[in-house]
Amino acid sequence: MQDHSSSSSSSSSSSSSLVQSGYERLARLTQNINRLTGYEAIDKLKGSVGSANQQLQDVKGALAAGKAEYEECLARQSQLHREVTALLQRKSSWVPADVARFTQLYAAEHETEAAVAAAKGRYSHLSDEAEALQLRLVDLIRERYQQEQLWSDNIRRASTWWTWGLMGLHFASFVTVYTVLEPRKRAALQAAVADMMSQHMSRLDGRLLQLVPAGSAAAAAAQGAEDAGDQQQQQQQQQQQQQQATVSVVVALLKSGGAAAGGGSNA
Repeated sequence: MQDHSSSSSSSSSSSSSLVQSGYERLARLTQNINRLTGYEAIDKLKGSVGSANQQLQDVKGALAAGKAEYEECLARQSQLHREVTALLQRKSSWVPADVARFTQLYAAEHETEAAVAAAKGRYSHLSDEAEALQLRLVDLIRERYQQEQLWSDNIRRASTWWTWGLMGLHFASFVTVYTVLEPRKRAALQAAVADMMSQHMSRLDGRLLQLVPAGSAAAAAAQGAEDAGDQQQQQQQQQQQQQQATVSVVVALLKSGGAAAGGGSNA
């Protein structure tokens, strides 16, 4: 069980290391491509825009907090001022507690005025900083847009030249193939076919030379058999002619003998 868990953990760690190395290689490849195409400056501008936007958001958050603090100081100052005004309106009927309260309110009002002035200063400073950051962000965005337009124009121009170059390369390759490579290929193919045909004809001639004596012997045997058959047929015809001649002589003798017998009786 421990071996299985250790093997699974090692396989997972190796796969994660492979994925991490793949990400690193992809990042380096992207950086090299951006450096070659001139997009690295635009990436820097993107980073500047992002940092300026983050600074602006931070300053806006501080500005909102400063505004709330300033408004709180103003509200406290206004409240103290109303209390002081109320005490002054009934100054003729003050008691010792009112005198002490007036002293406290006067000191608090003085402190509140200082706090209001400080909060107002911070709020004004943050407002000016936010406005400056806003203008800087707008300038960075405008510069980034201009750089991206220039980069896209350069890439489009380069792609046009690359397209024409590739078209010329394709045309040159086409001409080279059909004027140089194809004739050589055709000649090599013809030479190979001629070589194969000569080898095949030489083998066929050898076989024919081996078959010629056997064919001559067979032809001679056939011719001899045919001649023997012709001689036998001539002998048979001669025998038939001799037999026919013999029969004709016998018939003639019989006829002459019959005629002589007939003449003797008549005498």
